Amino acid sequence: MRHSMNGIKESIASVRQSIVFIAISLFFILSVALLFAQEQDGSDKTKTIPKLTLADCIFLAMKNNFDVKKQYLGRISQRYSLKVSEDKFNPKGSFQLSTNKSSTYPDIDTGRSTSATQAGSFTASMNVITGGQFDFSWNKTANQADVNRRYYYNPLWSLQYTQPLLKNAGIEAATASVKIARIADEQNLLSFRDFLSSTINSVITSYRSYVSSLWNLEINKKSLETAKSNYEINKAKIAAGRMAALDIVETETNIASYELSVLSSQNNVDQARLTLIKLLNIDKDALFEPIKDKELHLASQLSPPSLKEALQLAFYNRPDYLTAIRNVETARLNYVLAKNNRLWDLSFQTKVNSTANNTNPWRSSETAMSVGKSDWSAGAVLTIPFRDLTIEQNYLSAKITLEQARIDLKKSEISIEIDLKNALRDVDMKLKQMHKAKQVRELAEKKYEVERDKYKAGRSTNFQLVSYQNDLVNAQESEVSSLIDYLNSLTNLDTALGTTLKTFNIVISKDTDEVKLVEKEK
Repeated sequence: MRHSMNGIKESIASVRQSIVFIAISLFFILSVALLFAQEQDGSDKTKTIPKLTLADCIFLAMKNNFDVKKQYLGRISQRYSLKVSEDKFNPKGSFQLSTNKSSTYPDIDTGRSTSATQAGSFTASMNVITGGQFDFSWNKTANQADVNRRYYYNPLWSLQYTQPLLKNAGIEAATASVKIARIADEQNLLSFRDFLSSTINSVITSYRSYVSSLWNLEINKKSLETAKSNYEINKAKIAAGRMAALDIVETETNIASYELSVLSSQNNVDQARLTLIKLLNIDKDALFEPIKDKELHLASQLSPPSLKEALQLAFYNRPDYLTAIRNVETARLNYVLAKNNRLWDLSFQTKVNSTANNTNPWRSSETAMSVGKSDWSAGAVLTIPFRDLTIEQNYLSAKITLEQARIDLKKSEISIEIDLKNALRDVDMKLKQMHKAKQVRELAEKKYEVERDKYKAGRSTNFQLVSYQNDLVNAQESEVSSLIDYLNSLTNLDTALGTTLKTFNIVISKDTDEVKLVEKEK
């Protein structure tokens, strides 16, 4: 009995061991499979991360940015407003058709009377560039007094021309509103391009902030690796009795400091990436890598223009200066209109019209349409305003606005010259600072390498080595900052010149406001 019980217990134990073994094996297999899947997923993500240049990001912003899209929609209504103003000298007209039938019962003797009336009319007008206006109207009515009677027709037409001789007379006064509308559209287009330039500058700043944060992350990661390497050297020295155990605390503190810097740098990277994504209006979880060296290579080949060349470029391209010029022209046209509005209103009028005929049948009514049998008139009308102070008020206001616009133009010229001097000086200074920062970083690297060799040979202290490593990290971060500052100074120079769109080969179609990237000529 005992032998049988022992056999049963052994069998149960064997089964338990088998189940445990199978469970452990399955867990191991699943863990390995999950780890492999994660590694595959991570490698796939790494492979699919695109590399975007600064120009790529700018083009995405031009197509996707919400504020840019709103500007596009605004330009649609602005262009149509110009179309309405330019339609001033095209003929305009309207048709009207009507029909009416009525029935009356005046008395018992005559019985019920049923009448019908049909009418058609056409009116048209057209302004001419001399300030005059043609007005034409045509009206034909068909009346049937009763169902048993025939229709009688009454055709009427008139053609009138009015030509101002003093007030509102002349081509300049007549076409001023169209010219003002065209200038306003040009200013709207300048504002649109200025907005695009501002958006591009925001993208540039965010892109370079992303690049800078990635550089700083790399610097801190490498510094952390170096600190950990020095920690292993210090542990070996302590084991060999060549270094006090307490001295390693300084290295541990240095490691913790760089770990904190790595975390901070990673946070800056994510923040800069999301800021750029917001401007580009792409998937918030999108991962992409900026191309860090290409822009620096291109920037190093640039040579800023001289002040004389810069002034020529700015006066040709800057939206604020071009707007100031157009403001002067708009103010001048408004002054011309206000000055013209002070004149007496003397207008010449002539008119030709048909003679009214209410009883003609269809055939006889055709003679009423003959010009030879029409009425005509000609004359002049003089209107003299009396004590209308608003006329002088508008004239004085227009005159002052013109003088203010000329002052603003002169002020803009002086301001642009000062801006260019500052921008050119800043580019030169930032370039020198970039070269110096590179020199400081190279010397800091050599100083650290020498000190590290001395430390390994026992001729330096751990404190000195950590201090030199911190100096090297500061020099590396300072170099990155100086590089970004130099690139930003070039961007500021572009803004001062008004050539931001040209720098990135962006062309705006005036008719469609479509953004296009144009390849540079080789």
